[in-house]
Amino acid sequence: MDTVVVGDSATLDKTYIAVSGILIFDSDGLISFANEQAAVLLESSPLNSSPADLIGRTVPDLFQSAGSFLAEAFWCALLRKSGHNISVRLSGFSETQWLAEFSAGPVFTSLDDDLHARLRHAVDSGMEGLSLHNADGLFVYVNPAEAELYGYRVDELIGEHWSKLYCPDQVELINELYFPVVLAEGKWRGELKGQRKDQSRFDVEVSLTLIRDEADTPVGLICTCRDISERKLTEHQLRQAAAVFASAGQGIVITDVDFRIIAVNPATLDTSGYTEQQLLGQPIYFLSNKDRRNIRIADLFALAAQGKCWQGEIWAKRANGQIYPIWMTMSAVYTDNESLTSLVFVFSDISSTKEAQAKLDRLAHYDHLTGLPNRLLLNQELDTAILRAKRRQQKIALLFLDLDYFKNINDSLGHAVGDELLKEVARRIRECCHPDDMVARLSGDEFTVVCQNLPGIEQAEHLASRLISCISEPMEVAGHDYYQNVSIGIAMYPRDGSCISELMKSADIAMYQAKAEGRQSYRVYDHDMAKQANEILIVERELREALVAEQFVLHYQPVLCAEGNLKGLEALVRWQHPERGLVFPDHFIHIAESSRIIISLGEWVLREACAQARRWLDAGLVFEYVAVNVSGGQLEWDFYQLVERVLAETGLPASFLELEITETYLMTDLQRPERVLQSLRSLGVHLAIDDFGIGYSSLARLKQLPINRLKIDRSFIRDIVQDDGDLSIVNAIIAMSNTLGLNVTAEGVETEAHYKLLKQHSRVCSQGYYFSRPVGVAAVEYWYEDKYGALI
Repeated sequence: MDTVVVGDSATLDKTYIAVSGILIFDSDGLISFANEQAAVLLESSPLNSSPADLIGRTVPDLFQSAGSFLAEAFWCALLRKSGHNISVRLSGFSETQWLAEFSAGPVFTSLDDDLHARLRHAVDSGMEGLSLHNADGLFVYVNPAEAELYGYRVDELIGEHWSKLYCPDQVELINELYFPVVLAEGKWRGELKGQRKDQSRFDVEVSLTLIRDEADTPVGLICTCRDISERKLTEHQLRQAAAVFASAGQGIVITDVDFRIIAVNPATLDTSGYTEQQLLGQPIYFLSNKDRRNIRIADLFALAAQGKCWQGEIWAKRANGQIYPIWMTMSAVYTDNESLTSLVFVFSDISSTKEAQAKLDRLAHYDHLTGLPNRLLLNQELDTAILRAKRRQQKIALLFLDLDYFKNINDSLGHAVGDELLKEVARRIRECCHPDDMVARLSGDEFTVVCQNLPGIEQAEHLASRLISCISEPMEVAGHDYYQNVSIGIAMYPRDGSCISELMKSADIAMYQAKAEGRQSYRVYDHDMAKQANEILIVERELREALVAEQFVLHYQPVLCAEGNLKGLEALVRWQHPERGLVFPDHFIHIAESSRIIISLGEWVLREACAQARRWLDAGLVFEYVAVNVSGGQLEWDFYQLVERVLAETGLPASFLELEITETYLMTDLQRPERVLQSLRSLGVHLAIDDFGIGYSSLARLKQLPINRLKIDRSFIRDIVQDDGDLSIVNAIIAMSNTLGLNVTAEGVETEAHYKLLKQHSRVCSQGYYFSRPVGVAAVEYWYEDKYGALI
């Protein structure tokens, strides 16, 4: 048992107990500590009592003397008076405390004084905290280091209980767990949470030693303490670092300054497949593939010596010989005096990242459906080919392929069939081309072929003919044969363009020329095509400007019933061009449709016609409807909402609006037009099929569509007087319409003979130059007044 026993003078505190009787008191004489030795030495004195009876009383009261108890002479006179041979020494214990030491026998020698002085100086100036506590746990002595550690002055602690330095939970822990150990074993050492004067807490290491007298009675404690906050923080950081090292998903390798491995974490072993024994002591490059190293060890050492990090991609080798890419970072570790001690290599397997990058690269450069290069890769490859051809003075052919009417297949048979056909077309194009030719898919039904180092245009034309023939062969999809045609435009470098954009533009123009001339053919670009294309661009620009400048006007052509009454008026757009005068729709409608300008132009026509019809109704004009022509492109752009909005804005009843859609458009799609027309019919508007007879409509198809009127194309009306065949067709259409309950309007009625033949059918209306050309609003009103009388 390491208990301090009175009589052992090995330490300062033991010296206090064994050699001296001790009293500690303040400047008022209030005693805060007295030991048993003092009571023994002074047993015949007025102090004849136990130490516990002395604490809390004052010296003047005990000795019943008014002398200065802060002087040694007071104590010497007092002790001589009592007849004791006791030496006394008085010294300042702290700023406010005094220490009286009593010793039996001769007076303290100078040697004793010197020893005590040196011992006290050592304790007072020590780096670690030290304190003495009496049997009641009160501070008897505390050195400056301990007082400062807890944020107090020495005099603030003398006479205070030790629990002042700990929070309640720690006090409870000490009383219940640690003091029993001290009493049983005479000592205890451990870690506690100290509490400073400002209530902040910190980690402190405490050592307690029990003080017993010769009767083995506990009389006090010696306590030493030191702040271990930094050590605890360091330990915590080390534990964190160890946990990171062990559980990190990345491989971590630590080497010495010679790049030999001294530590590896589990991730390194899992990734490389080596065991720890196989790696320890090996050079770091043992993990890399010697045939594919991209940095030398000497270079790494030079970087480390300069305090620099290194990171990069290298190829590593697993234990089974597999080569794989890793991303590695090297950092150097230095001592406080900046000496290099070790190097840390952190790496991760980037195989999956590289594979993902390859997949992304393929997605970015290849068409997912056909596997062909896409527009991005085509541009890159074509740009490289042009640079090479320019350097070698070679020719390049660019073939632009567009499948004819492919949209109809998607719309009627579904995208699944369309996708299979596209894959088959891509396969056939590759088969027809040379392995060095580049085949790419630009968009839905557009493909390109780049042929390099051609002697002339003849080879490109031969390839185009072969492609047309190959693609037109029947394609089997899901057990059915399908036929697909293609139109091709050809442009040559450097004749038709010196860069990608120029070549693409030239080939595109040539392809559209092939479509315009009948499709399923190819055309070679020439400058006249460019001139036509430029003219189209000019018209497009002028159309947009005309919408802003309000250069469009509506003319109206009357429709008469068999009795001669006005049935309706068809609105026909005209362009009042500032330079070319009045331009008819035949010269610009097709350009408006191809450029989507028809959407804005069609909205203007619809709103203007409805507004004018409303004004005529208010003026007393008697008619049943105003007819507006609608392009197929308009029906694909929320046309239902537009009609509903225009009718509401103009106030025209829906029954006074008739929309004319061409038979050709209705036959290109079997489902979508029906849905659109049904929604329009739900508004109450009337629907008519324009140019009927040229679109190969079937009776079954007509029954499906929610239409009110058929307009017989003028090509059948023109010769009905002298051509019995045309007359039979017209009569058949009228009979079929009667059967289906449809109204009929004959277009192109230009003579009285036409009218006489047609008005024999009571449900047939007539429209044409025989009654009136399409004219402006004022002319319509003049015609109406002349034929039917004045307006209201």
